[in-house]
Amino acid sequence: MDDFQTHLQEMMKDEGFKRRWDHSGPCRNIIKHIIRIQIKYNISARDLEDLYGIGEDQFYEIEKGNEELGRELLDKMKVVLGENVETKAL
Repeated sequence: MDDFQTHLQEMMKDEGFKRRWDHSGPCRNIIKHIIRIQIKYNISARDLEDLYGIGEDQFYEIEKGNEELGRELLDKMKVVLGENVETKAL
């Protein structure tokens, strides 16, 4: 087990942390999706902003995990480049 997994396992013993971690799962999935698309298609954040029809500030907040994602944006993300975003628990 790597250091991150060991640390995460330890942190999950804290109920407050576990609740926040579980609640943020869909957002983490979206961030992973964004990174995969950037690598797969060798495109910049600016290119994705244009494709998704969102501004630079909003995109930055999404990447940081601070943006509450609306259904409309998730729907756009599902069809851009034929990629699907895991949105369970939203």
